[in-house]
Amino acid sequence: MDALPHHPLPICRALAAVADAERDFDAVTALRAHAGTGPPATRQAAASALHSLTGDAGPSIAVLGAALGERGAARDQVLRAVAALGEQARPLLPQLLALLAEPSETRTVLDTAQAGLTAAATVWELTADQDVVLPMILEGLTWATRPWGHRTANQAAEVAALLGPAARPAVPHLLSMLDRPETVAAAARALVAAYPGDDRPAGVGLADLADRVLSSVRPGAYLHSARGALETLAALGPAAFTPDRRERVRLLADGERRVIGSGGHTEIIRGDEEFRAAAGSVLAGLTR
Repeated sequence: MDALPHHPLPICRALAAVADAERDFDAVTALRAHAGTGPPATRQAAASALHSLTGDAGPSIAVLGAALGERGAARDQVLRAVAALGEQARPLLPQLLALLAEPSETRTVLDTAQAGLTAAATVWELTADQDVVLPMILEGLTWATRPWGHRTANQAAEVAALLGPAARPAVPHLLSMLDRPETVAAAARALVAAYPGDDRPAGVGLADLADRVLSSVRPGAYLHSARGALETLAALGPAAFTPDRRERVRLLADGERRVIGSGGHTEIIRGDEEFRAAAGSVLAGLTR
């Protein structure tokens, strides 16, 4: 509490983790005060902490609603905070719909494209309106062929997976992403979601998808992308795996060479251990 006025961003997160709303009245009062005044980042951090402690989304709605009206690199972070509110974000739905209605020419850089996809995911969760969300997904998938566009295309595929069969108009884009190691996992996961229970989603066998995803996991990978590949392997299910393929998953969990190789030295070690543990969990699910 003494540090809150001097270092509000980390201290708001700390209070959200350790305070008790029913006991620490001073903390709740201070967070509410910080959520009402000061720089936008401080207000957002305090409002988020207050929501975590009390469930009161009112301050977050006020802060995030104002922030959504501003353009800039921070917009995607704001939208992720909106998504974290779940159903409580409904008062912001008109602003989210307005954002999706903006011309595609306003989303020519990574930050703006990713912000649009984050908004699309939240709108889908609130409305399940395919007609509103699908155009943003199709737009995002076109980034797969652009330099450094794979993260945006992968995000679009992740949103497509939320839609399930409603995302089938995106299948041609998803199929083309199967040929790129950096996009194959997200695309395969979206195809499986679009054809639930089908052993040949969009005409591609589950075993073929498993081989493609396994081949994309190479030493030197980033943790986020490698974890995404594991999620796809789990989504494919046991039917996609022969003993040889399960052995390849086992080597991801127990092999001598690290898979995660990007980041600082300590980050690589911790990230690889996290990845190995996750691979072991996937393998256990494939052998049941």
